[in-house]
Amino acid sequence: MKKDEVIDSVREMLDLYIPNTIEKTFEKIYGDDWKYLVSIPPPWNTFDLFQILKKHWLAVFSSILPRNSQQSINFGLDFLKKNTKINFEPSFQDLYYLCIYL
Repeated sequence: MKKDEVIDSVREMLDLYIPNTIEKTFEKIYGDDWKYLVSIPPPWNTFDLFQILKKHWLAVFSSILPRNSQQSINFGLDFLKKNTKINFEPSFQDLYYLCIYL
């Protein structure tokens, strides 16, 4: 599988699974009012998801995700800011963190 195919697969997987997880987490913590408290209202794209994870890390996600997930979130944001045109090879571990820990 080529690098671009892997990147596209990771983005598709993130877009498919992460919004539901984020929504359920906000609902569990804030109840029905969560939509008024989230920094970016749904529907979300991949970049929005990483921004939400970063913005609400302390209040929402730090208690349910491993500490090293914050590093993966920052990696994902930096990666997406570059419009997936990267000048480096993401390691398997980086992709693994994006897929598994988020």
